Amino acid sequence: MNRKKLTAAVGVLAMTAGVALAGCTSATPGPGATDGATAAQVDLKIWSWRTQDVDIYNNTIFPAFEAANPGINVEFEAPVVNTEYNQALTTALVGSDGPDLAMVRAYGGLQGWTKDLQPLDDIVPGLDEIDPAVLQGSKGVDGKIYSVPTVVQTMQMFYNKDLFDQFGLSVPKTWDEFIEVNEALLENGVAPMAVGAKDSWVLPLVSDVLGAARYGATEFEAKVTSGETTFADPDYVAAIQLVKDLQKYYAEGDGVTGVGVTDAETLFSAGLAGMYPGGTFELTTFLTNDPDINVGTFPVPTPPDSVSAEAVVPAYADGGWAINADIDPAKQEAAEKLINWMYSTEFGQLVADNLLMFSAAPGVTYSDPVLQQMWADYEASPAAYLMLVNYRYCDPTADSQLGPDLQNMFLGTMTAEQAGQQVADAVAGCELPKF
Repeated sequence: MNRKKLTAAVGVLAMTAGVALAGCTSATPGPGATDGATAAQVDLKIWSWRTQDVDIYNNTIFPAFEAANPGINVEFEAPVVNTEYNQALTTALVGSDGPDLAMVRAYGGLQGWTKDLQPLDDIVPGLDEIDPAVLQGSKGVDGKIYSVPTVVQTMQMFYNKDLFDQFGLSVPKTWDEFIEVNEALLENGVAPMAVGAKDSWVLPLVSDVLGAARYGATEFEAKVTSGETTFADPDYVAAIQLVKDLQKYYAEGDGVTGVGVTDAETLFSAGLAGMYPGGTFELTTFLTNDPDINVGTFPVPTPPDSVSAEAVVPAYADGGWAINADIDPAKQEAAEKLINWMYSTEFGQLVADNLLMFSAAPGVTYSDPVLQQMWADYEASPAAYLMLVNYRYCDPTADSQLGPDLQNMFLGTMTAEQAGQQVADAVAGCELPKF
């Protein structure tokens, strides 16, 4: 898969304010283009919420930069779990022990940190060449660029190919076939789907994997962001009702809210669940848990009465690399060298090959067959993960409301209509930025 294909797909999502990969035509210099070793040892500390990536960054990715830049040592840290990262970074940035660089959230999740980060417009050449749809995730509401986009995540259904072969199952192309696959797995003593419903943050993502086509994906995005409709719309309510209706197929069924994301990933990796609705970012976790797992992906077929005519693959720009505004001045030059390298083809290729994600750096190609399948499905029918792309700018955010509401639906204490109305009420009056 070459970069021209990636750039072509960018245009589709740009027109819908969705997510796309960078349509860059030139790469910033790699580490070999530095102007010599630094005069003294400089230690750069980078923070991230990606605990599962620490070894790969420290042992494979950043050593390539260090080899070409003697005197600069890079230490990648994930100091806390994902759900505690935002607060930890906020505290660190205003204190004296913050990281020199950090992986920051995208879209609305970035805004609370911009005052403590350096604008990169004049530090990293070429960022203005990125398609506006992806660059939006790295911009402050003031229009300045505060991070180098990291990766683009797609959302789809993972499945265990060996289990499908064992039970004579095929990738479903229709909703009826999807239900038949779930029933067959259940009858054979295998949980059809592993869902980490104990962790509310993942449920809006699961909801979009299963129901984005039902509520209309990009068509609904245009209507809800323009104020033509709300999350109380009958089609959106029907989509989240669908997530509840499928509960009997989730591992632990009625007790699914006791299953965490790590538990669900382990169940799928161990072959105890046949499918897993999730994001690209989880592929390396499955392979770490079981290097021999035979995994494939597919977009969930359109449910009955779907607004979208075809299955869709939601996606979003997932964070970026930023420089602490309060960095030690003695480290500034080294930090600028590093963050420019983070927008190079070399860095992007290392991320793609070792973390199995879609890099936002220019010129990256993908050889992994699972990545190729995910991207082919995404290209066929892309959509924005609007909970993150559009509604992370609100307070409260739409997903922070929907996640607990879906948990309550699983527990039987809330209806889909109530959940949709609560999300609509939560974001009522939220002014979405225009970039």
